Amino acid sequence: MKAGKFFFIIAASGLAAAGLGLSPARAEAPPTLPALVLDQGQIGTRLDFDFVSGGKYFDENGAAREAYPGFTFTDGKTTVSLSYGLTGDFMMGLSLPVTRRVYSGYYRTEENLGECYSGGTTTTYSAYLNIPYDLQKTGIGDVTLEADYRLVQLPRFLPELAARIAWKAATGSSAIDLDREEINTGDGQSDLFLGIKGKGKAGFLLYDFSLAYRIRFAGNYSVTQAYYDSETMEKKRYTETYHYRPGNEFSAGFGVSAYYRRLTLGVSANYINIGGSKAWLGNEQAITMGKGYYIQLTPGVSFAPSPQTTITFSLETPGAGENYPVNSPSILMPFNLFYYRINLGIQHRI
Repeated sequence: MKAGKFFFIIAASGLAAAGLGLSPARAEAPPTLPALVLDQGQIGTRLDFDFVSGGKYFDENGAAREAYPGFTFTDGKTTVSLSYGLTGDFMMGLSLPVTRRVYSGYYRTEENLGECYSGGTTTTYSAYLNIPYDLQKTGIGDVTLEADYRLVQLPRFLPELAARIAWKAATGSSAIDLDREEINTGDGQSDLFLGIKGKGKAGFLLYDFSLAYRIRFAGNYSVTQAYYDSETMEKKRYTETYHYRPGNEFSAGFGVSAYYRRLTLGVSANYINIGGSKAWLGNEQAITMGKGYYIQLTPGVSFAPSPQTTITFSLETPGAGENYPVNSPSILMPFNLFYYRINLGIQHRI
């Protein structure tokens, strides 16, 4: 079975990277406006539950279309994050995700039924079959190490500002085993994330914003397939390694919300733009993908049962844009994906 038959299956293995790994600089649904940086000696804990589901993409006209026959994907992710205030203006953090991925559908293949000679002509008969697949994997994803430095804590009615630098390491599995119906839990490449973020308050309104630039380094992932030897009928397994260089990413977000006592309701708007990307197999010439962008709205609600604890819930809706290449390794599938992402977060400061 050749790798080309699994082109879209392979591409789909990284489909939920927008909801997994290092998130872009999207504005958060503000809770009761805790400080951007922990106080010296303070410990911050956060537990996030993410669920991403979809299976379609936006075409050039903005219509949602099926990415591949019967294709659906669901990703569930639990992320444990710890942070510590080293000084009054500087903190470090670490995020560890555990992911459960499932991709289902079928691919269409042609089977040669043989030839028939009649009336001086030879006719070749073929049958087209829909072969189902169900790829799934549970494991540790890509770990992120983050540092935040408060630039200035401005007076009333002006925002608090902080700079952020983060490194997403390729700690998750980037191996795809089609024979055993297993896919990857990481995207096989590392990212350097530089940004600035801010929060402020004006009366009963809260607002937050962010600007960031994401430098994405070259990575790879392997695909293992199997076939039966025609003479011995033994199963043979072989592995191919794909390389890719995702385009760097610029993102900007702005969120506004209203609060009443311990309850906050808000929405954020996020703009994400990705540069040109490349992907290639072995020593083959790289395929260059075009640039793209998309805009997305994320409504959210938060509740603060205590000054140290905040519970947030948000819904990331499908974005709208043009020629948006998805996070690698689904860079082979340059679609503006149609998906929903649900997030439940619990944050506590000690």
